[in-house]
Amino acid sequence: MLQAVRINHNIAALQAQNKLENKNNKSMSSMEKLSSGFRINRASDDAAGLSISEKMRGQIRGLEQARNNIQDGINLSIIADGGLEGVQQQLHRARELVIQAGNGTLTTSDKQEIQKELDQIKEGINDIAHGTDFNGINLLNGQKPHHSSANNNQPTYNYENALSLNVDPAGQLALKTGEGYPSTSDDDNKILIYGEGDTSHPAVLIDGTAHRLGPENVSTQTIHESGAYKTVFTVENVEVTQTAQIIEDKFEFDYSMKNLGSGEKEIGFYFHIDTMLGDDDWAPFKVNNEDITEEEVYNGADLPDSFTVYNNNGNQDIKAQGIISGEGIKVRPDEFRVGKYSDVAQPMAWTDTDEAVGDSGYALKWEERSVPGNDTFSVNTFYGISVPPTIEDPTEIVDEGPYDIKIQDGPNSGDQFRIQLSDVRTEKLGVEDMAVDPYEEIQRALESLDSAATLVSSERSKYGSFQNRLQFKQNYASSYHENLTAAESRIRDADMAKEIMNQTKNSILGQTSQAMLAQANNAPQAVLQLLK
Repeated sequence: MLQAVRINHNIAALQAQNKLENKNNKSMSSMEKLSSGFRINRASDDAAGLSISEKMRGQIRGLEQARNNIQDGINLSIIADGGLEGVQQQLHRARELVIQAGNGTLTTSDKQEIQKELDQIKEGINDIAHGTDFNGINLLNGQKPHHSSANNNQPTYNYENALSLNVDPAGQLALKTGEGYPSTSDDDNKILIYGEGDTSHPAVLIDGTAHRLGPENVSTQTIHESGAYKTVFTVENVEVTQTAQIIEDKFEFDYSMKNLGSGEKEIGFYFHIDTMLGDDDWAPFKVNNEDITEEEVYNGADLPDSFTVYNNNGNQDIKAQGIISGEGIKVRPDEFRVGKYSDVAQPMAWTDTDEAVGDSGYALKWEERSVPGNDTFSVNTFYGISVPPTIEDPTEIVDEGPYDIKIQDGPNSGDQFRIQLSDVRTEKLGVEDMAVDPYEEIQRALESLDSAATLVSSERSKYGSFQNRLQFKQNYASSYHENLTAAESRIRDADMAKEIMNQTKNSILGQTSQAMLAQANNAPQAVLQLLK
């Protein structure tokens, strides 16, 4: 069969070129693997293998750090055990001295000298308890680890002194935030809460008429007892007992109205307070998380449970809060009014203002209701601090220990080991008041020392068990690390002998393809012979 002769397309040369390119690519891949030592250098080399290898690498690096963590835990246990050994030696010496003091041939002065050494031993035990630490963490004094009492980047607040309350003999209120809040030039929190007798006063409603509770109707001047200020007013044969006090982070104002007559009376109540921010009589309010820009009146189902007054000049985390309804409230008010006013001197008869600066305040109203003779109608409300994050919540449960150190001992979530810390101060060991005179004290001292020695021995055993367990964990982590590294190597590392063989083969085949390409390029020249 005759073969056609063509020159426009050199198929033989194209085939040789294709083979040459293929062998060159394979040769380059082999050289890359030989130079890096890895079989997988990019995702295209082995997508699934790369995914598995990267997961293993994360585990391997995690195990390496976990072994370091475990070693720190072992070192901590060793240091704690050393401190406890020192305490135990001190207790042994103390026991020896107490037994010596039990010798009836010793004089009182002899026992006093023994007592001096015992006192020094107690100080030595406390020194060890407070001085044994690892990286600044106290191990033997019961102190909570990683605990800081102040934040250097934020102002500190003293919850206990956050509020200040004074009530004069005529029952006029003066309330504000106290020394617990910072008083820097750019922070007005210290007078965010404000109350003053001329503009902040209660009033009792009797048979449709409002009567201000002022000095003119005080029947019993203010008495301060058990932290509460109590004042008694008498108006139109109604006795009103005002009780003002600070409860946790709030002022509580309680008003008990007793009908002194024999017949029924319609009795209601007004309570209102003027507010202030710094030197400005206007303090911004929020109700239901919305800013108050003009007078708002709430009643019935619209009555909110609370409201806030905040500082828009300084730290807005600091807020005053009024409690209208909810836990602790005796009777829900019928009306709540809040806004900016030009005059708040008369109860519930304020003059609204649209000016940018006005006098701000709020008021609560309990509608009149029938109160039989010799019966009582009582209302109350709360107004005070909305505790910011920097003030410890007074309702928070205090963790009294024992505390522990957490060690991440593995590469995964949940791989955690806890080392429980100790408290071997003399007061915790029960040897704080150890004495050797009179003789009965010697017996009590021996019992206390025996108990303390047992406790210290138990704590030393605990740290010994921690150390042994951590060493087992460290051995396991090392073994796991070794096996995981070997498995990852089998996936990712190159077989050097195989790659050398492939590189040599592809190099030779590439050179052969190159020679054949040259031959294929020369083949069409045979056409020239046909022209002769």
